[in-house]
Amino acid sequence: MKKNHLSLYLKNYAEAKAVSIGNDIPKHLLFQHTIIFPAYNENSDFLERLKKSALSQASLLVIVIINQPDTIEASTYNKNLWENSIKRGEEISSKEDYHLLHWSNTQSHLLIVDCFSENRCLPAKQGVGLARKIGCDIASTLIEKRILTTQWIHTSDADTYLPDDYLSKMPTHNDFSAAIYSFKHIFDESTSEDFTIVDATLLYEKALNYYVDGLSYAGSPYAHHSLGSCIAINTEAYAQARGFPKRAGAEDFYLLNKLRKLGPIKTLSNKPLLITARLSNRVPFGTGPAIKKIIEDESRLDNYKYYSPELFAHLKTVLIHFNSLFSNKSTPNNWLKKLPQIERDGLIDTGIRSLFSHIQSHANSHNQCLKQTHDWFDAFKTLKFIHFLDKKYDRVLLGNASEQLLRMSR
Repeated sequence: MKKNHLSLYLKNYAEAKAVSIGNDIPKHLLFQHTIIFPAYNENSDFLERLKKSALSQASLLVIVIINQPDTIEASTYNKNLWENSIKRGEEISSKEDYHLLHWSNTQSHLLIVDCFSENRCLPAKQGVGLARKIGCDIASTLIEKRILTTQWIHTSDADTYLPDDYLSKMPTHNDFSAAIYSFKHIFDESTSEDFTIVDATLLYEKALNYYVDGLSYAGSPYAHHSLGSCIAINTEAYAQARGFPKRAGAEDFYLLNKLRKLGPIKTLSNKPLLITARLSNRVPFGTGPAIKKIIEDESRLDNYKYYSPELFAHLKTVLIHFNSLFSNKSTPNNWLKKLPQIERDGLIDTGIRSLFSHIQSHANSHNQCLKQTHDWFDAFKTLKFIHFLDKKYDRVLLGNASEQLLRMSR
C-alpha cells in the first residue's frame, strides 16, 4: 500500500465530523490503543466496568459514538449516557458535539461524541455502520497525526465484556488486514432465568460456529466470524477499503468481506469476549433480531434445523475445482461442465460468467487467476451459493449437522 493511502482516505472518504474532531485533539497527548463503541439506547454500565478493568491502566483512548437514527424520537438513555460520561473525569478539550476526558485514577482517556441530539442524529439507513465509521475515522486521523501510535483500531459493543488480555493478543506485524476475537454469549440477571432467551441464544451461537466450521472444512478463505463487537482492524487496510460501510446492519460482514481481499484475517487465541444475550431492535440484522426470530417460532427451540453439511461438501468441491480454472480460462464453459449439475447451477446463479470474462482479460498467471477468483467468490457470493444449495436439501437438526460435519472433517 502506498504510504499516503491513509492521507488520501482521510481527505476524500472519511467523515468530515470525524476528521474535525481528530484534528482538535491536543497534539501533546499520546495513546497506544483505542477501542470504538457505538452506543444507542445504552446505559453507562459498560464504561463503568471498562474503567474498573485492567485495560484502563493501559494508554487507551476509548471513543464512544452516542448515536440515534433521525427517524426516532429523542432517547433519554442517550442523554443520560452523555451527561454521566462527562462526569467521569477531567475534561481535556470539548466542543458542542464532543468531550475528551482523562478518566480519574486510570491511564486512559474517554472521547464521547454526540450523534444523537437534534440535527446530529444519523440517517436511519446508515445507523451503526456510520457510527462505527465516525469512530474509526477519528482514530485514523489520530494515527496519521501520530497521537495514536498503534496500527490497530478495535471495535466493540456496549453489551460485550472485554478480557484483561484484550489488547495483548494482536499480531506483531502488518500482514493481516483484520483480527477476530473469540467470543461466547453469557446471561445476566435479566435473562438468566428466561430459558427461552437462553436456549435461543445458545442455538444462535452454535449456528454461527457451525457455519464458520463449514467454511473452514470447505477451504474458504472467508472462514471467520463477522461480529462488530469482536473485530480489530489494520488501519492501512481500513483506509484502502474506504472505511466501514454506512449501513444500519451487517456493516461488520461487508467490511470484513473487503478486508479479506486485502490480506488474511487472523483469528486470535484469546480469552473469549463475553457478549450479553439480549433481545434488541437496535439494528435490523445481527444477534438480537436473530434471537428474537428464533423465539417467535417456539417450535424451533426443540427442533432447530440448519444448513445440511452436504452444502459445505459441494462448496469444497467447487473451491478445489477453482485451482484448474486458469488452465481452462479459454474454455471456461468446459471447465464448468466438469462439475456436478447442482454446483454448476449454483455458480451460474451466483453470476460466474462475469468472472470468466474478467479472468480472460486480466489473469496472466495461475496465482493471479486464483486471487481474482477468490476475490469474486467472496463471503457474500459464498453465502449466496449456500442459499442456492439450501433450497435443494432438507435442513438438518443443528446438533446432528455439527456431528456430521465433524466426521467429514476427520
